[in-house]
Amino acid sequence: MASSAAVTVSIDDSALRAILDAVQPPALNDVAAAALNETIDDAQDKTTELLVPMMGLEAKIIEAAYELRHASATDLEAQLIVTGKALKMIVFQPTWSKPGGVVLRIAGKDETYRHAFITTVRHGHEGVFERKGKPRLPIRELYGPSIPGMMARSDVLPVVTGKIQSEIPEALAYEITRAAKRAAAD
Repeated sequence: MASSAAVTVSIDDSALRAILDAVQPPALNDVAAAALNETIDDAQDKTTELLVPMMGLEAKIIEAAYELRHASATDLEAQLIVTGKALKMIVFQPTWSKPGGVVLRIAGKDETYRHAFITTVRHGHEGVFERKGKPRLPIRELYGPSIPGMMARSDVLPVVTGKIQSEIPEALAYEITRAAKRAAAD
């Protein structure tokens, strides 16, 4: 009769426990905050990418309207807040032809302001103006769209929110993997 032998295989689960600890609260909150922050930063970049050609403005002008609020382990909320008033028309680099008025391109469309003109007034301020009445004075400065208004457009906001929704799971998976690798290396 054959004798029976027992073989015992023991697994050192300390590495597994370290990984699991890295993806459980409170460490998980750090991972989630990192994923949210990466996603909101990408949303800012996407917003700028969409608005620069649409508005014909430099990225720094658009980005000046942004306020980023990053998430933390204790506050798992990240926000891209876009604020601002209507922009002076002069920032859109309008052209002026004396008989035709002022022309500017916004959102891929040329708009003509027939009674407007470009001039420099007191203290060197250049702008696009039009007369308020029949006499030469007074004049008023003209304004174009605001950055928040352009972001709220149906061809911008859904693209940005869609990017956020699709990126959050990917960013979270990446950050969990990163935290697990760090924990396993320790």
